[in-house]
Amino acid sequence: MMFKEKKLMLMPEAIQRYVKNGDALYLGGFIQHDPFAAAHEIIRQGKEDLTISKCAGMIIVDQLIGAGVVKHLTTSVTIQRIKIKSSKKRLDRVFLTKRNI
Repeated sequence: MMFKEKKLMLMPEAIQRYVKNGDALYLGGFIQHDPFAAAHEIIRQGKEDLTISKCAGMIIVDQLIGAGVVKHLTTSVTIQRIKIKSSKKRLDRVFLTKRNI
C-alpha cells in the first residue's frame, strides 16, 4: 500500500519549508482576503531580501516592509501610500514598481 505525502501542515512549517531568503513571492488575495497569517509568519521567522508581488491591499506589504523583509516590490495597484514612519531607512532599500493596468 502506498502512502501519499501529507499536504496539510501548520503555517510555521510551511513558511520554513517553502520560503527562503531571497525568494520571490506573489501574495494572493484581493484586499479582504490577504494572507495575513503567512505574512506574519514570514516576519516572525525573520526572512530577508524577499521580492514581493501584490496586486492590491497594501496593508500586508506595509507590514512586511516595516519588518525589513522586502528587497523589491512589484505592484499593479496601490490603494494607500506606503508610509513607514519608524522604518524610513528600510524603505529607501525597496525598489517600488507601479504599473497602470
